[in-house]
Amino acid sequence: MPERRRISACRSTPHGDRYEEAREFLEVVTKLWDSWEDEALVADPDSGVFADTDKVHSIDHVGKHYRVRGPLNIARGPQGRPVYVQAGSSDDGRSFAAQHAEAIFTAHQTLASAQSFYADIKTRASALGRQPEHIRVLPGISPYLGSMQAEADRLEEELNELIQPAASLEQLKRMIGIDLRGHDLDAPFPRHLVDTKGLNAVASRFQLVVDIIDREKPMKADACGHIKRHPPAHLKDILLTSRFAKNSSSIVATLVY
Repeated sequence: MPERRRISACRSTPHGDRYEEAREFLEVVTKLWDSWEDEALVADPDSGVFADTDKVHSIDHVGKHYRVRGPLNIARGPQGRPVYVQAGSSDDGRSFAAQHAEAIFTAHQTLASAQSFYADIKTRASALGRQPEHIRVLPGISPYLGSMQAEADRLEEELNELIQPAASLEQLKRMIGIDLRGHDLDAPFPRHLVDTKGLNAVASRFQLVVDIIDREKPMKADACGHIKRHPPAHLKDILLTSRFAKNSSSIVATLVY
């Protein structure tokens, strides 16, 4: 497996640098899968020959982040290599996915956001000379299904009642970088504490949660045309909604036979 040339548990790698490293990692992994030719595996019990060593090659990769001699220590599979699946919706993540991914897992809270993401990925892939239809976009959803709408609603409410505020606050801290433990759950969400210009601001989960926070307090015009903002959502409302930002959106529906 790839050997890291640098390891640091004390410093967080900037978002853009992580994708630079990911590109090299993917290059290494691809080379490793290709280090076995299709006919390299012999597996002949009579002769005792496991592999044709003339068809197994070192890769001798030396890069900024990895130094790997190879070859891979397992035989190449019938399909050549696994499907490349990517998750991440930041600008860097989209560029990486459009260039390399065969399937993309993504989470969106609105239909418009999901459609925009889909169109953007396909456009970027086409610009890179790829066939857009070869890339599958996999939206994350959390379905609540019932024979009647009331049953589906009840299932959603039952799950919501199981939410542990301490765990949700820790998850929120990881996504947006602020610690709200001890903050009144029934108080308005402290939007001013969110650093939208920090290193985390380009991360897709960060932006998704910020969008949820801003959407929970929409602006409307009164009869005179003056823009007024609704009262800010409470922290507990954001905890409830943002739990879906981790990997999916919520869909409550009835079953149709």
